[in-house]
Amino acid sequence: MNTIATTSAPAAIGPYSQATTLGRLLFTAGQIPLVPETMELVTGPIEAQTERVLLNLGAILKEAGRGS
Repeated sequence: MNTIATTSAPAAIGPYSQATTLGRLLFTAGQIPLVPETMELVTGPIEAQTERVLLNLGAILKEAGRGS
C-alpha cells in the first residue's frame, strides 16, 4: 500500500491521507471544497464548491499517476 500526498490539494485533516493505492486500486478520502493554498472553504453556489472538489481530486489523481 502506498500513500499519496500532494500540495496541489488540501492537506488531510486528522488521521487521514489524501489517497492510498493498493495494486491498481486508488482510494481517496472524502473531499470538501477547500482551496489548498489558503485552506479556506469555498462557499456560495454548489457549482463552485463542486468545481473545487473536482480540482482537488484531479490533483490527487495526477500525483498518483492516474490523471493529466
